Amino acid sequence: MPEISRRDALKAAAAAAVATQFSWALAAESAGAASAEAATADPVELTWLEGGTPAEAPGTTFGVAWPKGALPADQAFALTAGGGTAVPVQSWPTAYWPDGTLKWTAHAVGATAGPAESYTLTPGTPAKADTALTVDTRGGTIDVDTGVIQVSIAKAGAHDVVRSIRRAGTEMANKAELVVLRQPEIDDDYEGSGAGTRWERFTGRVGSVTVEQSGPVRAVIRIEGEHERGSRSWLPFVVRLYLYAGSEAIHVVHTITYDGTQEPGKSSGDFITGLGLRIRVPLSDELYNRHIRLAGADDGFLTEAVQGITGLRRDPGAAVRTAQVKGEKLPDISTWDTRVSSALQYVPAWGDHTLAQLSADGFTVRKRTKASHGWIHTTGGTRAPGFGYVGGISGGLSFGLRDFWQKHPPSSTSATPPPTRPPSPSGSGRPRPSRSTCASTTTASARTPTRSRRPLSTSPTRTTSPDSAPRTASPTPPSSTCGPTPPHRPPVRWSPRGTR
Repeated sequence: MPEISRRDALKAAAAAAVATQFSWALAAESAGAASAEAATADPVELTWLEGGTPAEAPGTTFGVAWPKGALPADQAFALTAGGGTAVPVQSWPTAYWPDGTLKWTAHAVGATAGPAESYTLTPGTPAKADTALTVDTRGGTIDVDTGVIQVSIAKAGAHDVVRSIRRAGTEMANKAELVVLRQPEIDDDYEGSGAGTRWERFTGRVGSVTVEQSGPVRAVIRIEGEHERGSRSWLPFVVRLYLYAGSEAIHVVHTITYDGTQEPGKSSGDFITGLGLRIRVPLSDELYNRHIRLAGADDGFLTEAVQGITGLRRDPGAAVRTAQVKGEKLPDISTWDTRVSSALQYVPAWGDHTLAQLSADGFTVRKRTKASHGWIHTTGGTRAPGFGYVGGISGGLSFGLRDFWQKHPPSSTSATPPPTRPPSPSGSGRPRPSRSTCASTTTASARTPTRSRRPLSTSPTRTTSPDSAPRTASPTPPSSTCGPTPPHRPPVRWSPRGTR
């Protein structure tokens, strides 16, 4: 190896120093260019996917990709509607280029009753929301106020992931808890012994709660825990609640991690026969003023009252029948035909309804009067979108389950306990308040009807990664929402509504 002189070594060191300084100069020029380009970045045109503008948007999240070096990491964004109206938007980075500039950004828009056909996203200062979403973590619960509903979320140690949902001072739902049904062995009783296979119910217990986003347009609450029964805890879960400013909806993403025992060749182990979210809805309306709504195929709806006054041998009156069919408050019972009002206690109250999509080509709806009574087939069809409602004229809860028929066999159940005594003919015997329990035992994900989903997209020059929420059609009467959630799949959407 030839010997390097001291003079050559000094020359090499000097050249290296010049090269280092030159590289720093290039970096500074690149950063300056990025800042200059950010100020003149082309606007991004946004339009709705799936061929049209939704009538209502309960909150939308979308993503935009940016070229390398176009925007600095701390760039803010402004959103305007097609007519030039400023729209409040919450933005945050999701990926960076190696030079530190923005690669992907996410943006959230609050609820609006009349979405524009198109929007424009530009670097700039976002508009302030008229009704800002707030998150309060100071008490024993995490309280989120969207300006329309107030949601109280339990902290560590609780069994209910959502303590209560209120609207205009009225509690619309409470005690939302995760439920898992465990079956210890496969039910293959070919001998016909009739012994059957027992199952156990496990309830989710909250271990920790984290506020991942706190507004002003979108809030994200992460809830972690395990399902427990007695001394055993298993099936770790993560539930994320998404809430938007001005929205009455809650978007739920539920994930579980299976850590049970199943050995090949053995019929015993930890088998999951049901997985769902149980929500209780306070109901105070008379049974004939409570209603069930289930969406069917081809935009059809099953619309039934819990206690049907129509179709009886004796006619209560045209006004009574018309009001119940429309889902409106029935006239005072004293105005009915006395042959109906005096025998109201003999009219059955169908407190439980279940919707099951057992295959990709068929769903069934059944009902019964109460637990331990037989189920009666109500109707059926091809592919149910997974949307329903349970409640009364003073409000209730509706639910949308994502990919319902695609992820068969899911099911959804609504139970409405009857009052302790029937109303008297004069109407003075108002039934005592009861609770309706919406629950699901499903191992598949579900969603609202595909036709109503309208996520935002960018123009052909940009790429998007939408996380927009499905739009749910509002059945009569004005509703609230509840529903189950499947493993590893988003989402469940609630939309609590009170009386208009």
